[in-house]
Amino acid sequence: MKNILDHFSETVLSPQLNQNLLKSLEVVNKFFPTTGTFDILKKVYIWGYPLEYSLSIFFQEHISSLCNRKIIYSPFRGDEISLKNILKNDLCVGSNVTMPFKIKALSLCDQLTDVALKAGSVNTIYKESGNIIGDNTDGAGLYNWMTIKNKLKNKIQITGNGGSARAIASFFSQKGIAVTVCARSQKGWEKNFGKFISIEDRDHSVTTINTLPFTISGDDILDINYKYGAVSETACGMLACQGALSFEKWFQEPVPIEIFVKLAFLHARAHSNRFLFRILSTGTHS
Repeated sequence: MKNILDHFSETVLSPQLNQNLLKSLEVVNKFFPTTGTFDILKKVYIWGYPLEYSLSIFFQEHISSLCNRKIIYSPFRGDEISLKNILKNDLCVGSNVTMPFKIKALSLCDQLTDVALKAGSVNTIYKESGNIIGDNTDGAGLYNWMTIKNKLKNKIQITGNGGSARAIASFFSQKGIAVTVCARSQKGWEKNFGKFISIEDRDHSVTTINTLPFTISGDDILDINYKYGAVSETACGMLACQGALSFEKWFQEPVPIEIFVKLAFLHARAHSNRFLFRILSTGTHS
């Protein structure tokens, strides 16, 4: 087990962080309901479907251990009313929300941030003064990752006009970036954050954020979707930056983005290696 973890982690982690990571993996992987620790740890949920290939379920627990915050991060399978009741529990600090429930999550929140209102959806839920707050970090997560990679330009194209596209368009437009949304037909929100063109007319030379569930051609494509065994760099980096933003909301404290990025990429590698993935998720190689 140690040799395999060392092999994968040496490519992305500093020696000190590497050592801390391995310790956290050993500790976190022992957290099961039968140990009695379940009831004393803070709880965070992720609401979506399907969740079998979610990176968040594993790297959020490991990162919390590195940051001296012990949590149980669990999939939630139920409706918005049930989730709201769970969020009222003092042990629950919040939830992530993914497809197809980002719009439904609006109704379970007591308050929405301006970002969530403009995005028209929620992907991060946290608590403040007893209230359930809905936020959206899709745009900020991608913006922060593109900043790290020095990929920000004064104009971008977005292919697709679903929920993620709207969240990204609204955030980037607020940052003064010219946004063009490319899709087959308009939904109405596009004009609020930029302009709309048919996807057949998109400019292949402009930096393009692809939110569609399939690859597209072009000179500079940033693909934010991922699937089992095929996690793009942009998707993984965006997820890491979103994770850091969520963590800050849940615990009201900043966290080094480097930890999130490096650990997210380690888990992305594990997704393409079933043996390592089993070790990271269960703590065993048997």
